[in-house]
Amino acid sequence: MDKNFQRLIDLLSMLPSKSSPKISTAKLAERLSSLGYEVSLRTVQRDLEDLAEKYSDIECDKRSKPYSWGWIKDKVRISVPGMDANQALSLKVLNSHLADLIPDSVLRDIRPLVNESNRVLSENYTAATITKWTDKIAILPQGPVQIKPKVVPLVHEAVSDALLNENQLVISYTKSLDSELKKKTVHPLGLVQQGVVQYLVMVFEGYSDPVYLPMHRIKKAQVLTEKTKTPKGFSLKKYINQGVFGNWSEFADLKPIKLVAKFSKNAATYLSEAPLATDQKIQELADGQIRLTATVPLTERLIWWIMAYGENIVIEQPSNLKDEVADRLRKALKAYK
Repeated sequence: MDKNFQRLIDLLSMLPSKSSPKISTAKLAERLSSLGYEVSLRTVQRDLEDLAEKYSDIECDKRSKPYSWGWIKDKVRISVPGMDANQALSLKVLNSHLADLIPDSVLRDIRPLVNESNRVLSENYTAATITKWTDKIAILPQGPVQIKPKVVPLVHEAVSDALLNENQLVISYTKSLDSELKKKTVHPLGLVQQGVVQYLVMVFEGYSDPVYLPMHRIKKAQVLTEKTKTPKGFSLKKYINQGVFGNWSEFADLKPIKLVAKFSKNAATYLSEAPLATDQKIQELADGQIRLTATVPLTERLIWWIMAYGENIVIEQPSNLKDEVADRLRKALKAYK
């Protein structure tokens, strides 16, 4: 077998279908390199020209340089071996629920595979129970269903590309919907999906502390050649665990507290099955209520969660949280009078 056989298969699999933008020779060479192949731009160009002679469905766009390549039709992505039912179902679920967290360049590459997964399930497994799986699962929000804010497609593409390749970005954004447009260079660190809103975690050029910005407030984004400078010791997981997303206020300073609260008996089962913290303890009281103790960060979301329980919860400690919740409840009652 030709020693270059696997490389050629991988090269063919990288070519986009008709419905996707064609891809340049340089980009294909870069992707082959990321797979561990040591090939020059000239070698990739020669391979593409040879493949185009043998496969009439491969097209080269020579209207401008660098030349770009793709399939003439929406062809099924070349795959060795063929896709089975488990792989097809996994791709279908991934595309349904995680598409917003996958780089646009990767989504374009796997779109033929997603199309193939739909074909495989519809043509080969119509009588199998596996095809009914997507009708048996659902993801529900904690609160009321909200309409997803629109993110500029080119912005999402630039941000995901910069994150994937660890490049800096120049973004034009607004702090709020009606504020003036600002232009800054940023170091992208991660994407976070919270409910229907997607956030870019980043560091502004010249600063060291990570911040986050809703993606729908970014109006333009340009990828730079300069590499991202990640703050020492930063990890997205640690940053999220600080409780920063929509959680900070002048009162809620994110610091850990020992929460002690009484709940009605109805809440006992849910709190037992889904603890607030690893050190959570629940004590049954003589009047049928329960006392919960847990170490949690003091966040706005914690206060929202407490207030959602209404008359079914009474904060005992810490005293400043008890006073804050009581004050907000008094103000809410006054607003209804």
